[in-house]
Amino acid sequence: MNVFNAIHSSTSNLISRTGNTGSNGTQPPQLLYFYIIDPSLGDPSKEDDQQLINQILVYLNFEDRDVLETEKAKRIGFIQGLGAFAGRFNGSGNDSLNYIDTDKSRVVTGIFEEKYHFFCGFRFAKAGQSYVRRGIATPTYLLNEFQYGYNLYRINYGPIDRNAKTRLQDWWRIWLTQKFEYPSGFGLTDRGVLNLFSGYRRSSVELPPGFKDNLKNALKQFSLKNSSLVDLLIMNTNWTPTKNFGVVYLNEESPIPREWLINLVNHFERLDLTIGLSTYSLRLSNIPSLKTYYAAIQASSGGNPTLLDRSILQPAIYIHEQLTTHVFNPFTSAINTVASVPQLVSSIGLFGLGSSSNEEPEVMDETVVEAPQSQESLATELTGKYLLGETSDGRITKTVHLGDFIVEMVVYEINGILFTLLFKEIGQEMDFFASLQSQLDEIYSSYFSDVVATQLRSMEKDLKEKSEFFYLIYNPLTKEIKTSLPNIPDSDDIKEIKTSVLPSEGVNRTQIINLSLSLMTHMLENRGLMGLEPVEKLVKINRNWWCLHKMVDGKSVIALKKFSPSEFNLEADSLVASFGAEFSKWFNESLRSGFI
Repeated sequence: MNVFNAIHSSTSNLISRTGNTGSNGTQPPQLLYFYIIDPSLGDPSKEDDQQLINQILVYLNFEDRDVLETEKAKRIGFIQGLGAFAGRFNGSGNDSLNYIDTDKSRVVTGIFEEKYHFFCGFRFAKAGQSYVRRGIATPTYLLNEFQYGYNLYRINYGPIDRNAKTRLQDWWRIWLTQKFEYPSGFGLTDRGVLNLFSGYRRSSVELPPGFKDNLKNALKQFSLKNSSLVDLLIMNTNWTPTKNFGVVYLNEESPIPREWLINLVNHFERLDLTIGLSTYSLRLSNIPSLKTYYAAIQASSGGNPTLLDRSILQPAIYIHEQLTTHVFNPFTSAINTVASVPQLVSSIGLFGLGSSSNEEPEVMDETVVEAPQSQESLATELTGKYLLGETSDGRITKTVHLGDFIVEMVVYEINGILFTLLFKEIGQEMDFFASLQSQLDEIYSSYFSDVVATQLRSMEKDLKEKSEFFYLIYNPLTKEIKTSLPNIPDSDDIKEIKTSVLPSEGVNRTQIINLSLSLMTHMLENRGLMGLEPVEKLVKINRNWWCLHKMVDGKSVIALKKFSPSEFNLEADSLVASFGAEFSKWFNESLRSGFI
């Protein structure tokens, strides 16, 4: 990585111009401009501005001034020139420039698919008369966000078509506008530090012995019965606690490139953290606008935004709140709370943010409902709901591009277990979705009903016995991530329009951002954390937070724990033991069970 932290002020006009300052003298970061260029469209034998302009596929200006063609060309030439210099300086011959910082602004620059170059200009936040770098994420983090945007475009439209430049430009304008709709969008959001990893979140929920092999065999039989099925994946969409969310099944023998299945999974996760998985959100071809979404909720529900806000209707949220507020028999109280809202249990399912359709639920009278006879009764819903498929609005599927495959996507949810099915084509038979639903319900009943019941029973332990540490396990070969790290909580301006947010798990927004930034800095400075280098380290990364990193069979195991000086065991016989009895027990049990 080549970093140019100081560029002479005479070049600043090529990067940005002074923006408007708020009346109170403060101003959050600002988006300035965005380019995607295809260098193959230029003529290297010429050095005029036109051959640089010819390379532009996307140009978007977010400043309140007009930009002449000559300035566009100068920016392109400036970035390309610095990139070429960076490659020579590195001795690699490659364009390895990632970002440029001036006193007032930052430009991040990268490449999509080793073909399309992009760069984006940002104005730093301004406090009084000074520009500060608070509120804007690291260049590496921002580059990964742009890669996510490109992956999402590919999922919706396939590879870039030079003959569809208008669509490409319009799509990126929407993405950028909605990505940076709030000032918090410039910083760490949703998955936080996980966005640095090339991988996907795997559910940490406890699975019965032999589950993986038995499910794999059952799904092979399911595929044989559905000849047009290309592949399927299964996710656990329960966020209570965070470690439970993630993939349960991803086909290791899929004909679809694993990279694109991972991209699809990561998009689902981001959607669920933003507005939830629903028929509405899954049909979108871009990231959602929170302002537009919640304005529509308020307009369509007669002033009661909770009616269409699927997060507030999520029973696991109620369970979490009840478990953390009731002193006497909290688990029974939580179950009774959910049981008193029967239409939620039947239509949404006990677990998962991904469990609502477009329809508006009925408002029930507050009547007393008899509590269930057992905890498991809430986890045995016999049938689920199509989010894409035979929905309440009719047959709705979505065409997605995954590598070279163009498939029709069907999404079915039951009690928080989310089935995503990818078909060559959708059957036209009247009973196609009814038959499919029956088969999926049978798979759920045979393999997942016990998992959901076990998950429900374990929630009391997870929420009553707060763990003293966070873990992150990364397998660079399979790209799997297992973690208990909390997500980045919503900022105050976003909370103001949301009617519900995910539980914070005892860590506030400032604390988790500071911890994430410290871990990200340590990871970027020590690339072995994300690779295969044999290493065992114990490092203090943030005031009293310590990071233990250990390689186990090619997997990176990272643990974070807050110690006071008196608690740290410097005389322990191993680094694992120095992290305390709770972590030592978890580590050894995870080795024996194969969790690590």
